[in-house]
Amino acid sequence: MKKIYLTILLVLISVSCCSFTSALTIVKNDTLTLDGSLENDNYLILGGTIKLNDTFQKDLAVIGGEISSDSRVYEDAFFIGGDIHINEKIDEDLVVIGGNVFLNDDIDGDVIVLGGNIITSRDADIRGDLLVLGATAIVNSSVSGDVTVYAGDVIINDKVGGDAVLYSDYFVLGDDAMIAGDLSYHKTDKISFDKSKIGGVLIPLKQLERGYIDRIIEKLTWLLLYFIIGLALFLLLPTVSRNLTEKVERKLGISILVGFVGSIVMFFAFFLLLITIVGIPFSLVILGYYILAIFVCWPVVGMWLGRIILKRWFKQESPKTEIALLTGIIALGISSLIPGISGLVVALVYFTGLGAMILATRDYLRKEKQNRPGGRKGVSQHVKTNKREKNNSWKNNDYKGIRLTDPNKKD
Repeated sequence: MKKIYLTILLVLISVSCCSFTSALTIVKNDTLTLDGSLENDNYLILGGTIKLNDTFQKDLAVIGGEISSDSRVYEDAFFIGGDIHINEKIDEDLVVIGGNVFLNDDIDGDVIVLGGNIITSRDADIRGDLLVLGATAIVNSSVSGDVTVYAGDVIINDKVGGDAVLYSDYFVLGDDAMIAGDLSYHKTDKISFDKSKIGGVLIPLKQLERGYIDRIIEKLTWLLLYFIIGLALFLLLPTVSRNLTEKVERKLGISILVGFVGSIVMFFAFFLLLITIVGIPFSLVILGYYILAIFVCWPVVGMWLGRIILKRWFKQESPKTEIALLTGIIALGISSLIPGISGLVVALVYFTGLGAMILATRDYLRKEKQNRPGGRKGVSQHVKTNKREKNNSWKNNDYKGIRLTDPNKKD
C-alpha cells in the first residue's frame, strides 16, 4: 500500500516540477500545430488536438484531448490527454496521464505512465525506471532500471536491467524478455513463465485489495476535473472567483467555521423543508447550493494555496492563474492521499470553500439591499439630497422681485 502512495506522490511531484519553473510560456487554442525551435522558456500548451514538431530546450507540459508529439525535449516532459503519441526522444523524465499512451522513442530518464492502455515500442529504450498504472501494459522496449506495473494485463517483450514488480492477475514474458534482477508477482494459476528468464529470485506478492487501483485512477480523474472546472471559473467569471479566493485569503478561520456550521444547518434545513410542499423548492435550492460548493471548493482553495506556494517558495509576485491553480490542486491532491489525514484535508477543503461561498453570498445580498431605493444606502442618500435642496432653495426663490435672505446665514 505504501508503495502505491509513493507512486502517486512521484507523479504529482513530477507534475509540480514541470509547473513551478520561473520562466513559463502558456500557449492555448482548440487546435494547435507548433513548428520551430522554442529555446527560451518552459512551455505549458493547452488545447483540444495538439501536434508538436518543435524542439523544446527546457521543460514541456501539454494538456489536450489528442496529442501527437514529434518534438525533441531536452528536459522533463509532462502530458495529459485522451490519446497520446510520443514519437521523439526526451532527454530527462517523462510523466504521462492518458487514455491510450503510445511511446515510440527513447527516454533517457524515468518514465511514469497512468492510463488505460500503454504500449511502448521496441524503438523506445528507457534508460531509467518505468512505472505504469493502467488497465493493460505492453512493454516492448528495453528498460535499464526497474519496472513497476500496476495493471490488469502485463506483457514484457524485452530486457529489464533491474527488478520487476508486477501487480497483475496475468502477465506474459515474451521470447526476448529477460529480467536481470528479482521478479515480484502474484502467484496465481493463470501465470506461467520460463524461470530461466529471471536473473534474481522470485518473490510472491500479496493480492492487492480489489478495486484499489481503480480508486486511485478515480482520484486523479477528479483532480483533473477540478483543475478544468477551476480554469473555466477563473477565466469566465474572474470577478466572482477572485472574490471567493479573497474571502479564503482574508478570512480563512471564519470561512472554515461558517462552512462547518453552514453544512450542518443546510443538512437539517434540506430535510425539514423537503417534508413540506411549500418548502420543496427551497430544499432544491439548498441541494443545488451544496452540489455547487462541492465543485467550487477545490478550485477556490487550490488557487489560494497555489498562490501562497508560488509567492513564498518560488518568489513569484504575480503568479499566472493556470499555474497557481494547477499548483494548488496538486498540493491538495498530495495532502489528500496521505494516510491518516486524507479525510481531514477533504473536510477542510469543503468547509473552507462552502464558507467562502456563504460569506460572498451574504455580501452580495447586503450590497443589493443597500443599492435598492428603499435600502439603507438609498434612504441615506435621499435624506442628504432633500436637506441639500432645502438649504439651497432660497437662492432660487423670487417673490415679486424681492430676494429672500439666506435662512442659514446668521446676522
